[in-house]
Amino acid sequence: MSASAIVTGCAANGIGRAIAFRLAKDGLNVAVNDLPSRKEELKQLAKDIEAKYPNIKAIATPADVSDEEGVKGMVAKTVETFGGLDVMLRFVFHILIAFLKLPASLEAFMRIQSVNVGGTFLCYKYAAQAMIEGKKGGRIIGASSFIWKTRYYFSTSCYFMRLPSTFKPGTPFCPGYAASKGAIRSLTQSCAIELAPHNITCNAYAPGVIKTDLARHLNESFKAVMGMSFEELGNAMAPMHRCGEPDEIANFVSWLASKESSYMTGQTVSINGGIFFD
Repeated sequence: MSASAIVTGCAANGIGRAIAFRLAKDGLNVAVNDLPSRKEELKQLAKDIEAKYPNIKAIATPADVSDEEGVKGMVAKTVETFGGLDVMLRFVFHILIAFLKLPASLEAFMRIQSVNVGGTFLCYKYAAQAMIEGKKGGRIIGASSFIWKTRYYFSTSCYFMRLPSTFKPGTPFCPGYAASKGAIRSLTQSCAIELAPHNITCNAYAPGVIKTDLARHLNESFKAVMGMSFEELGNAMAPMHRCGEPDEIANFVSWLASKESSYMTGQTVSINGGIFFD
């Protein structure tokens, strides 16, 4: 029986979608997830995956990952359809451009934590339960971000960047989002320790600025506040002077989801073109 994976956050043209296609290429059956409001896009994505890889089965599993019953149902449907779960790939980005120098509500801050941290916890929890029951081990993979290292990003590295005169250094950046992505790193480490006896590894990846629908959506907001677009900032920060491609993240996740990564757990790996070094 082929291995199976759940990939959340797949509807948009970005990292989640690229990972879903890459895991299908690697021979895994895939359950693709996003919000219920995007279920038609998910159904089409599943059809596109099966058309490109005829030996692979893909299903749409729409659910809000911050809703416990939704996540529980998503995992149950995957196990029922594929006979088990081998890889859980948690990719959802909920971001609010809420700067500390401007009014920002606690409600908005907590919504980010609910989706990014709470949703990750739920995906980890129910994936782990399915993997333990299946007794085959597994791979749990979360999505952090370079943003959680905000201080380094806005101080030390700024000295070396080729930034335009319009750039506004020191501007506080997405406190809710940064906090949530740092929390995912800690959650991943804790889960790695707890799940190790079950042969389940738990790691995360922390991408830099990647060319996605989200990045394009953020361009104007960043330009208004920081004097340059999100993608321009990525080009300036990275020594390679370019943004990353979704497939470059998917290539790493492919290895992380494979048997070859069996001795790696509890790590959050930076894939950021050299914006900072761990």
